[in-house]
Amino acid sequence: MAQTPTHRWFGFIPCNWQVQSAQAQLKKRDVVTLSPMGSSKTLIFWIPLLFNDNGITILITLLMILRDKNVIELQEVNIPVVNLSTATATDTIFKQIATQKFWVIIVSPKRILSDCCFDTLWKTLQFISKLFSITFDEDHQTTEAQYTNDHPNIHLMVIEMLDPLNSMHDLKHIFKFNGDPPPPKFMVFCNECKETKRLCEFAQSEAPPTVAKKLVWFHSGISTDFQAETIENLWKGEIWGIFCTDAASMGLDLRDIALVIQWKYTSSLCTLWQHLGRAAQDISTEATGIYLVKPQFLKKHKSTSIAQEVPSVGNWTESSKDVRNLQHAIQRIVPKDLNDKEYEAAAMDAYINAQAHVFCCRKVSIEYFDNPQITGISLSICQQQITTHFCKINGVSLIHDQASWHYCDQWGSQIFDIIQKYYLPSANNAPPSITENPNTFATNVDINALPLNKPPHQKNPSMCCACGQAGHIALNRLCPKYVPKQQRGSQLNDENVVPSAG
Repeated sequence: MAQTPTHRWFGFIPCNWQVQSAQAQLKKRDVVTLSPMGSSKTLIFWIPLLFNDNGITILITLLMILRDKNVIELQEVNIPVVNLSTATATDTIFKQIATQKFWVIIVSPKRILSDCCFDTLWKTLQFISKLFSITFDEDHQTTEAQYTNDHPNIHLMVIEMLDPLNSMHDLKHIFKFNGDPPPPKFMVFCNECKETKRLCEFAQSEAPPTVAKKLVWFHSGISTDFQAETIENLWKGEIWGIFCTDAASMGLDLRDIALVIQWKYTSSLCTLWQHLGRAAQDISTEATGIYLVKPQFLKKHKSTSIAQEVPSVGNWTESSKDVRNLQHAIQRIVPKDLNDKEYEAAAMDAYINAQAHVFCCRKVSIEYFDNPQITGISLSICQQQITTHFCKINGVSLIHDQASWHYCDQWGSQIFDIIQKYYLPSANNAPPSITENPNTFATNVDINALPLNKPPHQKNPSMCCACGQAGHIALNRLCPKYVPKQQRGSQLNDENVVPSAG
């Protein structure tokens, strides 16, 4: 059995799916393996090495930090490996590759396609005769794949950005940077490399000088040594968190991230979940995933022109029969009859505006990734929605009407009992505030200052410099001291003009 030698070499007892993938490879089949993040899928690359008679595996992966990580793993168990980089891709190394010195050759997609030394390798019979497999790690780097959102231990929040982007003050609504107590271990994902530095420098400026170094930016442009050092420090808890790009969203063994933030809109739910899914990789823990978006993407702020670009979403059904009968109808949030671009836009719009549509944003992800429906407790932050609709729920039948919940017959009475117990309309029996237990959602996150509990900023009224009244400016025709445009030139610098005789 594969379990025994695998455990002896790598210190892990493989799962059945890992053994099945390895067996299929050893039978020289073309294999595609999909597994959740943090499931040790890299082990399926190494198991065949123990049984393929010193066959050679070429592992193609985009990220430098993953290539370095793989080298360390194999060197620790004395498996000959080389990572082909600018420094190592020399004629001498390629001659050693041709003579089968290495069991594993790790290379980037660009190098294997562009380096002429590979053209020579493909024609070298000694090498080709021992070539066992060519493996693509994290293949969605080349073409985006569908990633599961099967993370019921991540609490989900969509939060409106209230402050100007260049101020970056929305971070202060979430974090306490004073270090007492420190924030949860976090990752803030940005869409651009330069944005990671801007956000990190802002956070460092808000933190005391003694702890500013615990905040680090991370992207593909920094050196591999610094990348490896940063991830190791984050794993050990020596830094609080990183402001990062996609470079930190794949293949990193970080199982205790307690808070993930997506900074600004991203157009794909795949990308969003690739980021949010870095949280709580250890299924025995819980974490918070926050999506910060500008007001223009929220339904309550959308102009007509923007709204027309997004197909309508809601409780659309594939059957005209009563949607309460699951045997006759399949209820969907986003219609299927859309092209790829329209579907992506509609799915993201539904996720962001789930509360406005009176459903849970997790339901959007479940539908998008075609995951099984979660029948247990969902950890999305829906307290406001429940509170808002309490006055509409006075019986079990109305729970379905308000929430469109398929399991009303089975669990409706228990839910109604909870609503009556905790959401009575009496001031003396008001529900406990979220702020009373900030650990509910993410340890030490400043829930008191979250936009969910903070009114929008109010602009100060305009003051007229001519008449001193509020509500208009001097160029407004309604101002009692309004001066027509053609007369304004004569008043320029009039404090230096000799008064007229009149």
